[in-house]
Order: sequence, then structure tokens, then C-alpha cells
Amino acid sequence: GVNDLNGTNDTLSFIHNQNNPEVELFNTATKTIKVGLMKYMTNLVEFDKIDIIYLDSSKTEISIIDKADIWNNWTFNTGFSGFFNGEKSYSNNNYGLNFSTERIMKENKILLNGYLNNNESIYYDFESDTTFYEDGTFIVHEVDYKSKQSSNGFTIQFIKSIKEHTGIGIKLRYYSSTHNNIYRSISISPGIEYNIFPYSEATYNRLSVLYNIKPVYNQYLEETIYYHKSETLF
Repeated sequence: GVNDLNGTNDTLSFIHNQNNPEVELFNTATKTIKVGLMKYMTNLVEFDKIDIIYLDSSKTEISIIDKADIWNNWTFNTGFSGFFNGEKSYSNNNYGLNFSTERIMKENKILLNGYLNNNESIYYDFESDTTFYEDGTFIVHEVDYKSKQSSNGFTIQFIKSIKEHTGIGIKLRYYSSTHNNIYRSISISPGIEYNIFPYSEATYNRLSVLYNIKPVYNQYLEETIYYHKSETLF
């Protein structure tokens, strides 16, 4: 069978609506490949081994072009992590939760994400202080020592395309962290985005650079070394 199909060439194409789910692109491409192989099969396989099934779209409720997207191009992701261990004198609990959702279109894109982290450590009978007496005796005062750290935040971003590779938008961010002495941190930052791929391919190709002007308002849990309880940074 080598070179039996030499010189037999064929080209098929199809149109894919970018607003349809990616599974539609896969299914349509698969059907097109199957149709394209028919020409070659007739030269390689005996006819009695081939069955052809034709689906008349006018007599079926199945549509391969327009399928309703019940999520309207929204995608969602969520995750949870946890770590727990302990012994007689020590225990540690650590857990985290995160989520994200986005809607990517040719005209604009919306991205939301958030997280929550918590870490708690307890040292049981932790040596706090020792009292010595004149007779040489002493007493060790033991107490439980607890260390707790938590952080949480979320980000909302909106980008509107104004040219094939350029978009403008705004980003809102909220953040809190006991480890970093942040009671609350809020920023609203306008920006401009350059997309390496054209926005017409945004549903399946994305690589972009975003520049933001970012004023930040911080409110602290404890007074900083510069005697600030709150401040605005640029």
C-alpha cells in the first residue's frame, strides 16, 4: 500500500463560532477529519466494509453549530487545602480556601479570584518564667503559647478591548494579613493591557502584559516603626 495515495490531496475547512464552548471546536474538527478521510478510504478499503450514515439536520433536534451555553462563557475554579498534626506538647492546624471565576470574550474579560488562609500553632506547657527562692528552690511557670496567623483577600479585574491587541481596564484589590500587620489594604488601579494574541482569539489564546497605576490605602493592626496607623502609598 506504500504510495497508493501519492498525489491524492484534499483540503476541507469549517467555521467555528468563538462564543461556543471549546468542546464544540473539538467535535466539529473531528467530524471534518472523518469526512476528509472518506476520499482516501474508497481507495484503500473494499466497499462492503464501509457504512455511510447521513444525518438530515432538518429532521433531527441535534445542532452541531448552535448549542446553548448555560454558563454564558463563565468558568469557575475552587480549591481547598489542609494540614493538621500534633503531639503531646505541640499542635498545628493549617487550612486554605481559594476560588476564581472568569468570563473571556472578544469584547471584554472579567476576572475574579479570592483566598482565605489560616495557620494556628499551640505549644502546651510552654516555659514562660522561672521564680528562684533564697533556699535554692525554684518554680517554673508553664503556660500554653498560641500563635495564630491569617490572611484573606480578593481581586476583581475588568478589561475592555479597544483595538485588536490593546485594552483598558480597572482592577480592585482587597487584602488582609496578620503576619504583615495589615488590618485592611485596598487599591483601585486603572491600567492598560497589551495582548500578544489578538482579542478575537481570546477564548483559547492568552498572553498579555498589564500596566497599572496603583495607589494603595493601608490600615495597620499595630502602629508601624514610622508611627503610622494608616497611610496611602503610590
